[in-house]
Amino acid sequence: AQAALAAQRARLDAVFRTVPVGLVIAEAPSGRIVSGNPQTELILGHPVLPSANVEAYGEWRARHPDGRRLGAFEYPLARALREKRLTPVEEYLYDRPDGTRGWIRLQAAPIIDGDGAVTAAVVAVVDIDGQKRAEGALRVAEERYRLAARATKDAIWDWDVAAGTVGWNEAVQDLFGYP
Repeated sequence: AQAALAAQRARLDAVFRTVPVGLVIAEAPSGRIVSGNPQTELILGHPVLPSANVEAYGEWRARHPDGRRLGAFEYPLARALREKRLTPVEEYLYDRPDGTRGWIRLQAAPIIDGDGAVTAAVVAVVDIDGQKRAEGALRVAEERYRLAARATKDAIWDWDVAAGTVGWNEAVQDLFGYP
């Protein structure tokens, strides 16, 4: 039984270290951070902060999308401990020590024992900075296209295969004489 338990523990440790998502675990009820995996450190750009309690989460550098800093009790990990339920997926900005700011996605869940008591909580940290930057670049490119299509005297049709729609600019109407 001891050997099986040791093998299971080794497998769980290997998963924790290698999963391609940042993970941070806090004990209940204090919220003291007890563990964080290497992926969290890669995403945030610094070692996991050894927060002694939920109040210390204010040392982390997350921001709401509008730029406001998260309060200690706003962090999903704190809410999962307090509310004893899975938090929704939320996106935040994170100030890294190198001066860059990147997008992260967080979701936390309480860890509940066989008696229904919350013993800890875990938060998943996903780096979505590349995705958010690509979405922003796509929005800029689409807006430039719309401006160019409106400004030109050339007739332009576009066909959105996925949506099954056809669109055109005002020059098409001028060319054919009807909308």
